[in-house]
Amino acid sequence: MNPYEELEIGKEFTKKELKSQFRKMCKKHHPDLKKGSTDKFVALKKAYNVLSDPDKKKYFDETGSFPNDVSVDRIRTMAKEGLLNIIEQVIYSPQIMQNYENADLIGIITKVINDNKQMATNNLNKISSEYKTANKMLVKLKHKGGKNDFVKTMIKSSLNQRKDNLKNLNVNISVLDTMLEIIKEYEYDFTDLAQQTRSSVHIFGNNNGTTTTYAFS
Repeated sequence: MNPYEELEIGKEFTKKELKSQFRKMCKKHHPDLKKGSTDKFVALKKAYNVLSDPDKKKYFDETGSFPNDVSVDRIRTMAKEGLLNIIEQVIYSPQIMQNYENADLIGIITKVINDNKQMATNNLNKISSEYKTANKMLVKLKHKGGKNDFVKTMIKSSLNQRKDNLKNLNVNISVLDTMLEIIKEYEYDFTDLAQQTRSSVHIFGNNNGTTTTYAFS
């Protein structure tokens, strides 16, 4: 689905124009009408959701796909599972168990999530830039032979793989954002000893195999 085509709107529009066009199309295709369509109505809402969000619009413009087709319930379930995994790694860390009274447990967990979100965002920006540039190069690539265009086929396959990576990264970022929302509902009563020497604790391994160091008082 192309959100621009669904809403019958050009790529250059104001928020007011987008909202007006969305309402116009919804009135035209509302399911309660004789010629209305539930599928079309849902598609219009999905298209509006993408074009009204600058980040989602940018993602679609660069990749031609939607940033997140995973349901909200699924995102929250994944967030709970991921949060439990992090919490277990933190609280059962020997350093934390020995110094739990002076460790800002929520602060440490939050930092783990934020560090992973930053890493995912950096990867997203990198792959998005690669995808956009490779697409431009593909347009310039001309095959002088017949129909068997092996090189273009391989490049398109590589681009499709990157598109899938972008979608997965967007899902991961949504999961991490939800984890942050959940953990904000908690606080941890710890003793802050100003004179105590700050110690470091290795509690979470990154995806690249290295270990991130976090500090507690």
